Amino acid sequence: PPRLPSPLPSAGTCNDLLLLLLEAPEPAARLQALAADDSRRASLLVPLGHALLDTLLYELEEALKRIAENNKKDAAAAAGGPPAEHDPAYSHNVGYARSLLRTAGSTLKLMKAIAASSAGAALLAAAPLAGRTAAVSITFFDLLCGRRSLDLKVRATGAAAASAASASDPYGFDPRSLLASLCDVLLRCIGSGRGDELVGALAAADDLDLAVLRKVAAIVAREHLLPHAALGELEALLRRLSAAAAGG
Repeated sequence: PPRLPSPLPSAGTCNDLLLLLLEAPEPAARLQALAADDSRRASLLVPLGHALLDTLLYELEEALKRIAENNKKDAAAAAGGPPAEHDPAYSHNVGYARSLLRTAGSTLKLMKAIAASSAGAALLAAAPLAGRTAAVSITFFDLLCGRRSLDLKVRATGAAAASAASASDPYGFDPRSLLASLCDVLLRCIGSGRGDELVGALAAADDLDLAVLRKVAAIVAREHLLPHAALGELEALLRRLSAAAAGG
C-alpha cells in the first residue's frame, strides 16, 4: 500500500526553526526588509502575525481551561470523591496542557524575536494587526491576572504530580515568565514608530480593564520581571490609557 505522508511538524517545532533562522544576520535582515515593503508585508508578514497571535491565544486559553478542569477534579477528590488521577481525562488534560504551555512559550519567544527589530515591532503595532494585538494582550492579561485567573492555582496530587518533572506543578505552568514575555513584546511594539496605533487600539477595546493592567504592573514590579526602564514604560502606558478612559 502507498505510504501515508508524514504529519506536519508541531507549532513548537516550527517556532524553534524560525527562531534559529532569525538568529542569523541574513534572515533577520531579510525580515526587516520585508516588513518595510508595503506589498510584501501585507501578503506575507501580516498573515504570519495573525497566525502567531491567534495561535498564542488558543494555546493559553485551552491550556488554562484544562488546568481549571483538573483543579475542579482535585477539589472533588479532596472532598472525598474518587482520586482524580484515576480519571483518564485528568491525565490527558495534564499532558495536553503541558504541551500547549510549552508551545505558548516558544510562540512568545518567536514574537519577541520579531519585535526585536523596529520594523517587526511596528508590524504588530500598526493596522491591520493593531486591533488583534490589543485584543490578544487584553485577554492574555485577564487570563493570568484578572478574574479568570482565580481558578488556576495548580493543586497537583497523586500519580499525575509524581510522574511530572515538578511534583508541585505537572503542567510546567510559569505565569511569571509568560507575563514578562508578553509585556516585553507589547512594550517593544508601543516603542516602535507605530506605537500610537496600538495604544489607540488598547484604549478603544470594550474589554480593557485598567484594574487588571494595574495588577499586571504591580506583579511585574514586585517580582522584578522586567528591567527598571521597561517598568517605567509600562507605567507610562497605564497613564496614557487612564487618561484616555477619563476622556483626557
